[in-house]
Amino acid sequence: MRSILKIMVGLAMLSGAIGLDYIGASFQSLSVLVVSMILAIAGTMVGIRGLMEFLGERF
Repeated sequence: MRSILKIMVGLAMLSGAIGLDYIGASFQSLSVLVVSMILAIAGTMVGIRGLMEFLGERF
């Protein structure tokens, strides 16, 4: 059950990164774009870890 929560947190972080990317591009702010990239990488890592745990529980 916790693995599904990790997957959802990863997806939420990725969607937040997409929103920050849009804001950073519209204001042409490099610092916001860097934070967006960091958030996207962290969200991807959390999502992949949750997916691996979920598949490990199933198989």
